[in-house]
Amino acid sequence: MKLNRVTIHRGGPETIYRQLCRQIRELILTGELVIGTRLPSTRELAGALTVSRTTIRDVYEQLTAESYLSSSRGKGTFVIDHPVVKALSLERATRSSCRRKRRGHAPSQPPVISGRGRQFLSIPLGQSAPQCLPFNPALPDFDLFPFLKWSRILKKTLVRRDHAAMDYGEASGYAPLKEAIAQNLHHFRGLDCDPDQVIIVGSSEQAIRRMVFLLLDRDECIWFGEPGLHARHNAFRTAGVHTLSVSVDDQGVVVEEACRFKEKAKLAYVVPSSHYPLGKVMSLPRRLEILNWASANNAWILEDDFGCEFSFPGQAPPPIQSMDMDQRVIYMGGYSMTLFPSLRIAYLVVPKTLVNAAEHLARAEQSVSVALQPALAEFVSAGHFMAHIRNMRKTYGRREQFLEQFLHHHLPCETTVTGTGVGGPYLVLNLPARIRDRTLSETLARTGIIAHPLSSYYVHRKPDREYRNGLVLGFGCAPRVDLERGARQLVERINAGE
Repeated sequence: MKLNRVTIHRGGPETIYRQLCRQIRELILTGELVIGTRLPSTRELAGALTVSRTTIRDVYEQLTAESYLSSSRGKGTFVIDHPVVKALSLERATRSSCRRKRRGHAPSQPPVISGRGRQFLSIPLGQSAPQCLPFNPALPDFDLFPFLKWSRILKKTLVRRDHAAMDYGEASGYAPLKEAIAQNLHHFRGLDCDPDQVIIVGSSEQAIRRMVFLLLDRDECIWFGEPGLHARHNAFRTAGVHTLSVSVDDQGVVVEEACRFKEKAKLAYVVPSSHYPLGKVMSLPRRLEILNWASANNAWILEDDFGCEFSFPGQAPPPIQSMDMDQRVIYMGGYSMTLFPSLRIAYLVVPKTLVNAAEHLARAEQSVSVALQPALAEFVSAGHFMAHIRNMRKTYGRREQFLEQFLHHHLPCETTVTGTGVGGPYLVLNLPARIRDRTLSETLARTGIIAHPLSSYYVHRKPDREYRNGLVLGFGCAPRVDLERGARQLVERINAGE
């Protein structure tokens, strides 16, 4: 029988029907069942494999529909004589023979990915283990989240027969959510924007790639301050544009350095409310400088208001976007650090001159789910979001005070703490030169403590730039007792000279 290599594995996840379809298909494509081969009758094959004749008939009918087999009454079922199948069978049979003769050698040249694709390979994959560990700055405290309120709203919005939230919806975002975001930004950040200027995206990184795609041509330049956010910098690097960097001092990014670039940058990425990870608030003179830079260079500013929610009222200056008279500033925000990362909802506020283009780009992608947007819209508009933020501010403020005092009391004076008092859920522990931050970070990781080395936040290495040596310590995701345990281990390692 021609199908003596076909085997059945009962009790597995794959049905007998699918096993047979797959195996016969592979035999044809590898050339082991040559063109014109007559297959056993349904009765014969069913008896040989001890399966239902109906199953065999269904398999033959499926493969006939896929143009692998042809069948005629009174003659039988045959492997179809098709030139494409014949050529493919010959090619695969040759490869199979080569593999048998030269086991361990690649049968052909492997597929090559693009240069842009290779950029993604340089991005380290995140760990899959739970990361709610002491000092991880990338997560909020999920225990502070108002689950009951969110669950009630989510249940109500999911079961409601709201066709606008069930069909494809507006690609730029659910209209009530856009309105809620615009109102919230107006009341708490002083932004004067219309709901149609709000574009809902899946993440801040997607927001960056969209703006790069919309505003820059390939190989044009952007600049940002270093050290800075890994994920944001990676988004630029993998978007096909050149990246430049400037220093960050006590007043924020040093715009003067950008003015001296030989290359003409078309976009600047800044985090003025609290530059991560240093916690520097951009001064008013620097904000005016960067607006003048954009105007003089016919360029754009992408303002990431990361961490602005944790700034205490009246502490952080209003966004650069609120000072923009030239419609050159794109504002971006999200909910990963305030609600939870798996929500996968962020947003852009684009100038009115970009609304039409941004909406068309969103429509071309159709990438953001509408299902959770009604719940978030009600959560924000009902005031639950800002109530949650106020609770987080109080809790994070107490944790910051404890951690700063503990480290100051137990560490030598050459080890300093900076980046406090700006509201962000992290601080920077500056280390003496004899203790390398990467080595200490790796040592702590083996004890269940995540402390990111400050030196790893630099993308560009310049001989004339001073690189900071320290640890970024988050106090958001871990409770006080875990923070104290982690702080004691950290102090022990530093005092031991590790």
